Amino acid sequence: IVSRPKKSVWKRIYDKYFSKELPIRTRFFNIIFACGFLWGISGGTACIMLGSTKMAIMIGYSMAVLFPGMMIIANVSSNFQLLVTISMQLVNFVVMPAIYLSGGGIDCGIPSYFVLGLMLNLFLVDGKTGIVTSALETVWYAFIYWISFYKHFIVLEIPGAKFTYNAIWSNALMVAVLMGILIREIFRLYQKENLLVNQTIKKLDELATIDPLTTTFNRRYMYDYLGKKIDSARNDGVPLSVAMFDIDHFKNLNDDFGHIVGDNVLIRISAVIKSYCQNQDIVARYGGEEFLLIMPETNFEEAKERAENIRCAIESTKFDEEINRPVTISGGVAEFSKSMTAETFVDTADKALYKAKGTGRNKICAG
Repeated sequence: IVSRPKKSVWKRIYDKYFSKELPIRTRFFNIIFACGFLWGISGGTACIMLGSTKMAIMIGYSMAVLFPGMMIIANVSSNFQLLVTISMQLVNFVVMPAIYLSGGGIDCGIPSYFVLGLMLNLFLVDGKTGIVTSALETVWYAFIYWISFYKHFIVLEIPGAKFTYNAIWSNALMVAVLMGILIREIFRLYQKENLLVNQTIKKLDELATIDPLTTTFNRRYMYDYLGKKIDSARNDGVPLSVAMFDIDHFKNLNDDFGHIVGDNVLIRISAVIKSYCQNQDIVARYGGEEFLLIMPETNFEEAKERAENIRCAIESTKFDEEINRPVTISGGVAEFSKSMTAETFVDTADKALYKAKGTGRNKICAG
C-alpha cells in the first residue's frame, strides 16, 4: 500500500476555504472575511501607534476575531447562504457603523466602507433578500451619517490632524483594494458562467446535429447542409455530388454476432468514410446502416472514384475477430442538376445504391 503524503496545515486550509473548485461566491466570501482578520490586526495596531482611544483599539482587534469566526461558522453550517446573509447584516448594521463612529466619523474617510459593505451585500446575498437588505442598510447608513454630523459627541475623539491624515489615506487604500478584489471576482464569475453557457450551447448543438453512436452528422443536419450546398451549386454553377452507402447483409451480422458487434462495425465503417472526406465534405448517418457522403465542388467522375476507393478500403478493413466473413458495402453516386431538390437528389443516389445491391452487392453504381 502506497501512502499518500500528508498535506500541510496551510494546504488543507486553502483547499477547505479558498480552493478554485469552490463555488465562486463561497470562495469570495471566505477571501473577504479572511481579509477581515488582517484588517482587524492592522487597524488595531494602527490605533495603538497613532494614540487612538482604547475603544477604537478594542474594536479594531475584535475584527480580527469576528471576521474569521463568521467565516468558519458559515462554512460548517448546513445552510451556508443563510449564515452569509446573517454575517453581512452583522457587518453592515454593526461592524461598519462601529468602525465609523470609533474612527473619527466623516473626518477619516471611513464612509467609503459603507459603499463597500453595500456592494458586498448585493453580491453575496441572493435575490430579493439582497435587494431588500441593501435598501435597509442604505437607510441605516444615512441615519448613522446624519446623527454623527448633528450629534458629533457620539463620535470618539481622534488624536489630531496626523491621525486624520493617516486614517483617510489608509482607509481609502484598503477600500480600493477590497473593491478591486470584488470587481475582479465578479468578472471571474461572469467569465465562468459565460464559459458554462457556451459549453452547454455547444453540447446541445452537438446533441441536435450529431449521431451519438458513429459521431457522424444526423439526417436533420445533413438536409440543412445539403440545402445550402445546393443553393451554391445552383447559383454559382459549381459541381456537387453525393454518395449513398449501405452495409451489405448487416441484419445477418446483427443476428449472427449480436448488436454490440454490429455497433462496432457501424463505428468502424463511419470512421473509414470520414477518413476520405476533403475540404467541405461531410458524412451523415442516413438510416440504420446507411451513410451519405456529401461532396461539394466534386463532379460525378471524381465522386464515383472516391466512392470506389472507400468501398475497397472497407473491404480490406479488419473488423472483430469473431466475424468470420468479409464486411462489404454497396454504394450509389449522383451528381446534382438544377432541376433537382434535396430530396430528389438524395433519392437519385438511393436508387443507384439499390441497383448496386440488386446486381450482386459490394459495388458502386451511378445514379
